[in-house]
Amino acid sequence: MNKATKQEINERAESLVRSEVYTNASWMIQELSSNEKYMDEIMEFSSCYTDHHAEIEELKDKKEGVEEKRDYQIDDLNDHIDSLDIEDAMDQWEDVYDDYISAIEETANTDSDHIDQCIFDLEGEQEYPNEALEFWIVSDWLIGKLEDMGELTTREFMGFAIWGRQTSGQSIYMDYTFQSLAESLLNS
Repeated sequence: MNKATKQEINERAESLVRSEVYTNASWMIQELSSNEKYMDEIMEFSSCYTDHHAEIEELKDKKEGVEEKRDYQIDDLNDHIDSLDIEDAMDQWEDVYDDYISAIEETANTDSDHIDQCIFDLEGEQEYPNEALEFWIVSDWLIGKLEDMGELTTREFMGFAIWGRQTSGQSIYMDYTFQSLAESLLNS
């Protein structure tokens, strides 16, 4: 297969913008960011450390797994206790139960704290967070591609998939992000 030419890449990038980028949402985001109700959610996709995006996402998934395991273990223990029909043994079991629950929570918290520290360390390797200069409502297909590329995104903000564009002042199709995506699509 021949490598795509610069003209083919530009044409494909322009086509992607026409079909997958719907409208500029910068004004909407700016207005909503003054409302405390939306501020945390907006900050999640408008400024973040993306140099280690894949590793950080893996660690967040791992942390979620630790928390799910903790919750499962506690639920499993409670289900087992509920199945017991011995009132007298419950008095003796309460101390053991409290110790066991504490051990489960302490292990999960230790693991969770370790993961948080790893995320903090990875973010610390990048001096400044990447920040969105513009916000665009895009297609679900494109948001997936942009996520894979480590771009600032959210799949669900007020019903919209939003891309936080980190450049400004040139046509979107000229962005490195769109040039790379177009080239990879043409060469695949």
